[in-house]
Amino acid sequence: MFIIGALFFIFGFFTWINGTLIPYLKIACQLKSDLQSFLVVTAFFIAYAVMALLFCISSGLLAAAACTFL
Repeated sequence: MFIIGALFFIFGFFTWINGTLIPYLKIACQLKSDLQSFLVVTAFFIAYAVMALLFCISSGLLAAAACTFL
């Protein structure tokens, strides 16, 4: 339970710091518009979704959840 709680705060911190670093990322990567810099944030959250789906598929949780809705 401690590990899950620690991971919650670690992922929360990285999500928060990601939004704070957008202006600096725009300068460092020489991005020309705000849209390009916000695509980085979008990719970050898409990576969360893909990671969660892969975890559910590999652990069998997705099949168990699908069976509960039938």
